[in-house]
Amino acid sequence: MLSRGLVFELPVPREALAAVCENIPSLEDYINRAVALGLLEVSHDEALRVPRILPVLAGDGEVLYKQGAEVLYRLWWEQAETSTEERALEIHQLAYKGKAEKIAVDVTTALARTWINLSRFRQAVNICQVTLKITDNYHIFHQLARSEKELGDIESALKDYEKARSLCPVEDEKTKAAIIHNLAGIHVLQGQFSKAMSFYQQSLEIAIRIGDYKGQAAILHDIASMYASQGQSDKAITYLQQVNEIDERLDNLPGKATTLNTIATIYVNQGKLQDAITYLQESFGIYKNIGNVQGQVVTSLNIANIYDMQGKYKDAIIILDELLIIEENNGYIYEQAVTLNSIAFIYSKQGQFDKSIAYFERSFEITKSLKNVNGQATTLTNRAFINARQGKVKEAILLYEQLLELQESIDDIPGKAATLRMLGQLLAKQGNFDMALYNLQQSLEILQRIQSPHAEEVRQMVERIQGLIGNS
Repeated sequence: MLSRGLVFELPVPREALAAVCENIPSLEDYINRAVALGLLEVSHDEALRVPRILPVLAGDGEVLYKQGAEVLYRLWWEQAETSTEERALEIHQLAYKGKAEKIAVDVTTALARTWINLSRFRQAVNICQVTLKITDNYHIFHQLARSEKELGDIESALKDYEKARSLCPVEDEKTKAAIIHNLAGIHVLQGQFSKAMSFYQQSLEIAIRIGDYKGQAAILHDIASMYASQGQSDKAITYLQQVNEIDERLDNLPGKATTLNTIATIYVNQGKLQDAITYLQESFGIYKNIGNVQGQVVTSLNIANIYDMQGKYKDAIIILDELLIIEENNGYIYEQAVTLNSIAFIYSKQGQFDKSIAYFERSFEITKSLKNVNGQATTLTNRAFINARQGKVKEAILLYEQLLELQESIDDIPGKAATLRMLGQLLAKQGNFDMALYNLQQSLEILQRIQSPHAEEVRQMVERIQGLIGNS
């Protein structure tokens, strides 16, 4: 009994232990006796765990692992309202060792999606690669490709998206549409817009055929973003208006408010600031009517940013100060950090650098307390930029070096490239051409790997620094 129980690494319900000991008679007596002798650990919730004192599993280990995976999948996954990451990983290791393919796929897909949303891309890659050792499944190739794309491994992402597409069964049209949609995003990243549009159209056709309105809205939104990135604002707005129509058809008021915000952003980029404010005010009204305080906060922040662009700093500060009160009253800690950042930037524009730094530091402390590494990175970026603008090159370099460590910890590949570029430029200002070249070459290598349009600009910087070194 104890040897069979070693398949589980975590404490498990008695039912789970019984499942892998189904042929042992008088099992309850053995369990009680083992507990009394201290050979079974008992948790506060009566879960049982065999201490790591026996070296081998009795009988067919693979069969036991599969039995363990099946019982925990039922108890901790199917019948549970929620499952912890620790329990999900326990199910996965059992499913992998027991070659329970379906269970491994279900758990891997869920964990990978969660980790991608949390920017834990390397962990997502690792668990997908482990699962692919026991099954070639299109869901796993899909999540693997999503993670590889975020890590800047574009070639691997393309290859695995294609594998996912070829393995996806005809009947799972929703997933096929999502795979093709993501493939389009890769081609946008590479600047292959006509190819991307072809994939977007294929994905959109499937979404329309199966009546997936949310999918249609997501695809149309990304097409709009693609056109906006090319400076084709009118086309972008046309597609966003289609998204707006879908939101209205579905009575999706939060979605409509978000779309209005996006349209406003395009008008801002066109310099049509008053039109942008009109759309933002409509968006704010929707959020207010449905009681969505967070939406009101985001929209107000966008309005304040427009006032900032117009040089109406006092009006912007008034809105942002009111936002801080709303955020504090509603416990929106993350949003407070964003608002504090915006206030800090406005004070820096007015030359009030002491006030600016004070607000940046408040924002940084909040993001640090939340362990929000992305938020910390944003604040460090802003502080470094302000210091560089003031001519405080040494201080800026120290902040960028700190930022680089954070970006490496969260696998922010594009962000790392931008930081290395800034470090290179600042080091060149100091006359430290060797280190400047070292940082710029690293930036160039990343930008070329992810096929960024900024690669050529950095390549020219590298050539200039090489010329300076050659002439010194």
